[in-house]
Amino acid sequence: MLSLTKIDCAVTGGSSLLAKGELYSIFNPIREPGCVVAVFSAPARETVSGTIASKLALDHFTSAITEALSKPSAYDPESRVVSAMEFAFKEANRNVYEFGHQLAAGGRMGTSLMAVVVERGVIAIGKTDTGSVYIIRNGEVVPFFIESYRDASAPPNHVGLNSLVNVEVSSLPLQSGDEILAFSKTLSVDEEMKLVDSVQIGLIGGDGGLALGHDHLFVDRKDNPVLLSIAVGPEGIYLAEVA
Repeated sequence: MLSLTKIDCAVTGGSSLLAKGELYSIFNPIREPGCVVAVFSAPARETVSGTIASKLALDHFTSAITEALSKPSAYDPESRVVSAMEFAFKEANRNVYEFGHQLAAGGRMGTSLMAVVVERGVIAIGKTDTGSVYIIRNGEVVPFFIESYRDASAPPNHVGLNSLVNVEVSSLPLQSGDEILAFSKTLSVDEEMKLVDSVQIGLIGGDGGLALGHDHLFVDRKDNPVLLSIAVGPEGIYLAEVA
């Protein structure tokens, strides 16, 4: 059996946010080449209950996505990855919501959650609140989401606040040479423009130093986000025995 996807990951930044209860996890749930899952969570409030919600959401998403991707599926690769991710978001939301109500903290126990899932040559991104993800393909920087800056009076869209949660989802097939940049916080318009410039001059992406590019991008921002880079290819061939 042949698998033609090689994945390289690097991560930097976010030290000030991690001290406030923000968490992330990067892992391979099925232990096969070409698969990686990254999950980012951040408390809706800097409180004990917020920190617990962040940890619960990350733990239950991790368990659910591992369960979903470990099962055989009749779906095509893209539908399989999107379906698995949506299931994991539902499980994370259900567990945080139920735990909050058991503690009589319903409505006050919430967290943002963003996930990047790569498997079988497909990437799917999901998020409930904050976070930005971009793909670098043929030198062009393209966002996975067109950010609409929410009215401050609108209700928050956090995992655990309600029995149902709205998840923004985007997916596409990957190509060898693609690079994914995932930020744990939503970039401003100015930061997004600076990102494009940084990629064009080689500070971020390709052989550019990730930490150096991160520091250049967020030189004026105290709560600098975690930056994850996922590079696809060059293609590698992995052989596995077939009984």
